[in-house]
Amino acid sequence: MNIEKIPFSIISDWLKALIADYELSLEMLSNYLSLTNEQVLCLSDGKLDFLSDEKLDKGRLFDKVSGLYLSATEDKDLKLAGFLDVLITHHHLSQKTIARMAGVEEKDVACLLRDQPGLVPESAKYRIAVTVMSLRFFLKEAEPDAY
Repeated sequence: MNIEKIPFSIISDWLKALIADYELSLEMLSNYLSLTNEQVLCLSDGKLDFLSDEKLDKGRLFDKVSGLYLSATEDKDLKLAGFLDVLITHHHLSQKTIARMAGVEEKDVACLLRDQPGLVPESAKYRIAVTVMSLRFFLKEAEPDAY
């Protein structure tokens, strides 16, 4: 997502949705965004005057809020395929290895990677997702910052 093409004010709408629709607590958002509860509420109301003029400050908030918001709204199958791809391309795990660790058929992993999630049973997606989440957690320190 290109921050220059999206007005920064969109962060207010996303923050409102995270609070109202997804019921994220102010305490959690405050801690995660390194803001006070009052600043989180100000930001959700579109009041940006407390932020520094530096793009780094706004960029950091944009990245964090958009990451949370997109976690709720993005296609889950697409996200799972993206995480699978990182494990395969960066960590050099094979589809077969991931399938064995997840206790599913290799074809299920292959279908997710080929953007054919409809061919994968929900139970297999769940097992793959849990395995991928665990592997990403343990292997994260070996990834460049871009991931």
